[in-house]
Amino acid sequence: MNRLGRNISDFFRWWQSELAFLVPEPLKQIFNENKGKIIVEPEAGSVRVYFVLGNRQQEIGVFELNEIGKAEYLALLDKDNRLEKSDLVIRLSNRDAIEKILFLPAAAGDNLDQVITYELDKLTPFHPEQVYFAVRVLDDGPQPDQIKVQLVLTPREKLDGLCKELKSWGLVPAIADFADHPNDFENDRETYNLLPPWARAQENVFAQGINYGVIGLLLILLAAVLVIPVWKEATAVEQLNEQIKDVAKDAAEVEELRNEIEQLQEKTARLLEKKTNSASMLEMLEVLSKLIPDDTWLKHLRYSKRKLQIQGQSPSASSLISLLEESDLFDSVRFVSPVTQDRRTGLERFQISAEISKGNKNVGPTE
Repeated sequence: MNRLGRNISDFFRWWQSELAFLVPEPLKQIFNENKGKIIVEPEAGSVRVYFVLGNRQQEIGVFELNEIGKAEYLALLDKDNRLEKSDLVIRLSNRDAIEKILFLPAAAGDNLDQVITYELDKLTPFHPEQVYFAVRVLDDGPQPDQIKVQLVLTPREKLDGLCKELKSWGLVPAIADFADHPNDFENDRETYNLLPPWARAQENVFAQGINYGVIGLLLILLAAVLVIPVWKEATAVEQLNEQIKDVAKDAAEVEELRNEIEQLQEKTARLLEKKTNSASMLEMLEVLSKLIPDDTWLKHLRYSKRKLQIQGQSPSASSLISLLEESDLFDSVRFVSPVTQDRRTGLERFQISAEISKGNKNVGPTE
């Protein structure tokens, strides 16, 4: 059983216990097929018998595995009707059974019996035809995608002999488990059984059908108590939801218009800010023409992405840096390349770059 299956099993076990709490005690006593358990513990040549009901355990006696012991036990059955209605459980000691804890891949939990059958001779000193075994998942393993598994084994010869002896007494066991780790029939999410199918008591189909009928009736009543009010509430909620949808539709239209107005306002504000903070191309050329001396002429001008580059010739190229820095329009004024002298004109060739502090990003490249 994988982790999801175990969680579902735990849920239904809890749910069943909660439903059982709602059943009146007299009704439970009438329809409860298993009022207790008869625990049979094999000893040397005899069996020790207990009666268990809930958490209470009462020793019935020790009976020899012979005709005398058989007669004593059958006489006890005639006097105590509790024993006749109880399931018989064979509880093997460590003389007759062994246990091993395994850690297996989680994927093995889907076909655990089949996996153990194939690997039994590797996991234990026994072959499948020598022993009866039972296996159940206890918990998750220490590593991811692992499960902790309990494996219990008993020799076939011993268990077969005991079952045949009890059958001669008219007793058919329902379960066989291991005394060191017995089944907790009240709390275990899974029980294990060492008995082969041929040796197990047949289920009382009639009584089981009555139990299922009672449980089904309780489920119907519980559904009527729980579902009808919920259905009424759901109908009222659905009507309210329809009204809310109508209001929400109008509110959505108003919200959409409000968002469009806000977007237009934001775009308008950005345009106004750009217009306020951007220096136009004409303004830049006007400032540049005022700053450049008359004896200096420009051969090339480029403006792109708020950066200006100018090339030309001047009698004193170094003075142009300080002239341009006098304007608030220009920042980071510097020579891009070394200043050289034109032999033909005697003037200094220069190439200067500057950043426009109020430049307009939308102005296209200009040369």
